[in-house]
Amino acid sequence: MDAGNPQESLQERWSQVRASSGDATLASDLELLRRWANEIPYYRFLGMTVESVVPGRVQISVPVKDEITNGIGLAHGGVTAALIDSVVGIAAISLLRGQERTVTLELKINYLAPAPRGTVLTATGEIIHRGRTTAVGQAQVHASDGKLVAVGLVTYAIL
Repeated sequence: MDAGNPQESLQERWSQVRASSGDATLASDLELLRRWANEIPYYRFLGMTVESVVPGRVQISVPVKDEITNGIGLAHGGVTAALIDSVVGIAAISLLRGQERTVTLELKINYLAPAPRGTVLTATGEIIHRGRTTAVGQAQVHASDGKLVAVGLVTYAIL
C-alpha cells in the first residue's frame, strides 16, 4: 500500500477485487469498498462517513457544521444532494461486475425539512432496479432527531 496516497492504493485494491471476483459479495470486499469510499477527498471535505455497505444498500452520515451551511445556519441543499448521490452511488457500485463503472444520469430530490447546524444527517440509499445499462436507486435523509429531511431518486448509467 502506498502510504503517500491511501486513496490511490485503496482504489487499486478495489479495482483488483472487482476484476478478480466479478462482484462485491464477500464481506471483506464490501468493507474494502466502505474504506475506499471514506478516503474519497470530496467526502472527507464535506465530513461524510460511509457507515455501512451491503450489496445494493448503503448508509452515510455527515455532521452539519458551519462550513456546509447556507447563510441562515441550515445544511446547504447542495450538501443534501451530494449525500443522496453518494449514498445511492455507492450502493450502485456495490452491485457492479468486472470492469463496469457508473455515472449519474439524473438526480431528483424533494427537500422536506431544514437541517440546522449541529444536526447529523444520515442517509440510507438502496438500488431498486439494476439493469444491463442503468441502475435506479432511492434515498432517505434523516436528521439526528429522526425527522425526514429529504428523499431522492437517482438514475445511473452503467458503463
